[in-house]
Order: sequence, then structure tokens, then C-alpha cells
Amino acid sequence: MAQRTVVLASPEKLDTASPYQIAPLSQVSAIVVNSDAPEALLARYRAMGIDVIKA
Repeated sequence: MAQRTVVLASPEKLDTASPYQIAPLSQVSAIVVNSDAPEALLARYRAMGIDVIKA
């Protein structure tokens, strides 16, 4: 198991459902998103204790 799991996601992929799951959100340490991703969209992940990195 990895010490840290980092997900790279575009804003349109957040808050959507997919038929396939790579890992549950409980195992995600950080999400890297576009610098212009809306804060309202990211707040849910921060509240779960996931680091959100805008790049």
C-alpha cells in the first residue's frame, strides 16, 4: 500500500460517478486540479481531509 495517494483530476471529473473505481476517496491523500477550479467544488474534498493542490 502506498504511503500517499495523489489524484490528478480536471474539475469536470470531480463530483461525478464512474462505473469503475480505482480507490475509495478515503484512501486519497491529495487531489491536484487546475488553478481555476471553483472553490465551491473543492470544499467537499477539503472537508474530508484531502489536500487540494491547484496547479
